Parts: sequence; structure tokens; C-alpha cells
Amino acid sequence: MTILGIETATAVCGAAIARDGRIVAETHLLAPKSHSERLLLLVDEVLRSAHVEVSSLDAIACSIGPGSFTGLRIGLSVAKGLAFGTRAAIVPVPTLEALAERAVADGRVAPGAMVLAAIDARRDEVYAALYRRDGDALTEIRPSAAHAVQALVATLEPGIVLVGDGSAKVASSTTIWAARSMRSSSPSAYMTRLVCRLAVSSTGFMLGPE
Repeated sequence: MTILGIETATAVCGAAIARDGRIVAETHLLAPKSHSERLLLLVDEVLRSAHVEVSSLDAIACSIGPGSFTGLRIGLSVAKGLAFGTRAAIVPVPTLEALAERAVADGRVAPGAMVLAAIDARRDEVYAALYRRDGDALTEIRPSAAHAVQALVATLEPGIVLVGDGSAKVASSTTIWAARSMRSSSPSAYMTRLVCRLAVSSTGFMLGPE
């Protein structure tokens, strides 16, 4: 099975190819407000790198947010356009769930522990969802929504693992916050790989070693 992953929900614009459960090509740019100009170029780049024709794609995985409305619209439009006239299925991937899955895959979430995935929503807000690790699966405890940071923190218990580019905003909102914040020097730079990872999982494949 060959899957094209597309990420446009965050400041990152990216594309990746997963073949038989393994990432074989990936590229991304941290380029806010330029997704409409860059996405098709990135898709073409990974298709050529992986020697894959659009017609041979089995599925197109697309991050569905929450996130930038304009970015989400661009990503879904490209996914639908590429799938048109082919047999490729479109696999929607919740952005926050993908981030939480990465935290589990990295071994940073112990069984039974909670993980808050958060994306910066500008001003004093974040998009966030709360999950609990149950074995190898995640159980959604609080669905994704926009939250005022201070109001969100008031409802959380110390010790929750934070992930996503909104985690710094959450962690810095109180001096007694005891959670471990997981941040990247390039915010959400691995999102395209995460989109593929969750799509591969949902279609019955296990992603190979990275």
C-alpha cells in the first residue's frame, strides 16, 4: 500500500510517501501563509523521489485540524484534486491525535498517563485535546477545541505530558506547572510524518522503524 501524506494545518507545509508501512520520501517547509504556493511542489518532489505515480496511490492522508483554516482548506483541496479520477481513498487525520501518537511512539507517555496535545492558536489561546494512554492505544478524554490558556490550565492536573507547538504557552502560564513539555526547535516539523503514521495505522499497517 502506498500512501501520500499531506500536512497544512500548522505553519509547516509538507508531504510524505509511505510504502508498505515505511516512510520512503518526506519533505517539509516551515513557511507560514505560503501553503498554496508550495504544497503541490512538495507533493511532486516526494512523488518523484519515491518513484511513485499519482495513479498508483492507494490513499491520500490529510491533516484535518484543528489549525489554520486557510491551510486546512488548501490541504483538503489538493487531496481531493489528486484523488479525483483515481481509486485513492482520502484518509482524514486529526492533527492533535497525530501529535499525541508521536508522544507515545517516542516513549514519553507511560501506560495510564495523560498527554495534552496543543497547537498555538495565537493570542492567549491554544487548540488542545487531552488523551490517556491505555496500553498501545490512546483514549480521548477531552475532544479538540480552542481554549483560553489560563482557563485550560485551571482544569488540568500536574504531571500531564505536553506536546505540540502550543505546549510552551501552556507550560509557561503558571509557575507550578509540573508537566514535561516536549518542544521542537522547528515547531511541528515532524507533522507530515505523523499524518502518514496515523494513516498507516488506520489502514491496518504498522509503520516500520524510522
